Amino acid sequence: MTLPSSLDYRERYETMPEGASTHTVSLQARNSLSFSNGGDELIFDFHQTGYLVPKSIYLRFKLSIVNASPSSSTYIILPFYTVFSKLQTIIDDKSVDTISPYGAIQTMLVNLNMNVAQKYSNQSNLGISSDPSIEFQETLFVLANQTTTISLAGFIPCLLSNCDKLIPLQFMPKISMVFTTDMIENMFATSTPINSISIINPELIYECVKLGSDFDKQLISMKNIFIKSQSFHNSSVLLMAGSNGNRNINFSSNFSNVKCAFITFSSMITVQGAKLNDAVDITNNSGSYSMVIDNKQYPMVELSTLNNKGGVLLELKKCVKAVFGNGDNFSINTLEFNRVDNIVQSANPQSYGKFILPFLFENVNIRGEKVGVSFQNKNVVININQSVSQTVNRLCNLNLVYSAYLEIDLKNRLVKVLN
Repeated sequence: MTLPSSLDYRERYETMPEGASTHTVSLQARNSLSFSNGGDELIFDFHQTGYLVPKSIYLRFKLSIVNASPSSSTYIILPFYTVFSKLQTIIDDKSVDTISPYGAIQTMLVNLNMNVAQKYSNQSNLGISSDPSIEFQETLFVLANQTTTISLAGFIPCLLSNCDKLIPLQFMPKISMVFTTDMIENMFATSTPINSISIINPELIYECVKLGSDFDKQLISMKNIFIKSQSFHNSSVLLMAGSNGNRNINFSSNFSNVKCAFITFSSMITVQGAKLNDAVDITNNSGSYSMVIDNKQYPMVELSTLNNKGGVLLELKKCVKAVFGNGDNFSINTLEFNRVDNIVQSANPQSYGKFILPFLFENVNIRGEKVGVSFQNKNVVININQSVSQTVNRLCNLNLVYSAYLEIDLKNRLVKVLN
């Protein structure tokens, strides 16, 4: 007879092996202590000892912003992430994971996984101005004729940090993480008054576990092991102003297990405020969206902004819950969700749109495992149906969340990433 969980006393108390220890590792960038130019690379090399605790990885640094204009202020959204354009994971001198544009993808993930209270408690470390208004809870205002210096820190969602098991660094080749800084004009709503920015004393922090020689011998006898993870990928297509009617936007990708896609339509001009972080409804409440993969439509019923736009938000919650295990920690308000293409807002944080389209592909197979769909060698099409013309040029961003496995040959220190 199966006992209810409240009466099942068979669960064993797990303990660490004898002689195990945990310590914190602080890595400095190997190439410099200060970075001031767009395109600079911050390179961190992991130590090849112990077992890395994936969720413990975070980055910290000081950010100095010089605004020498006597009268012009500006702002930057989520400074901790926005200063970076790309993050690469390098294993054995080969890039195995590239997330770009890193700042825009992480800003979207923050909005999907943090509620207002969580953003409030992370104001200081993410670089957010202490303004009580909800609409301003992701923004740092950079005042005229001032140098603003802040201390920033945050977790780094990527292939390594998303691993579901400890990573045996001591049985692997050299692993590095490379952060690339963005250009000033991409970071700020209006970049004209900004003279310079500097990232000072960056450190990559992680927890490392040592389990003792007996456990190490037991592990290496397994020869090959697999660690499950997930990561993110962006592809973009330029949509020209003046388009309407039925449009088919074609994409290609080689990922074999895609869990979901988040589609956004971002801005390319300053007057729209948030640029790549912006996400608006380009149908202007007059149409619908769907995706077709190898002649199969997702979802089966189109996401309609004309008939029931509120349903899009509920589908987004379902998608976030299925993929990240959390569908109630949104921080998308009515103003942000209802941003449309043909109403041009002034360049302030309230123009920051968060109309994010969800497409969930993950299903449960006959073995009870969650699996996505393969994009390999398949036609991937985004269908847009609208009766009101698009007013400005937009980027159609296909943001994928895909599953990956690290196959590790422990004896020969070889790693293959299967995605």
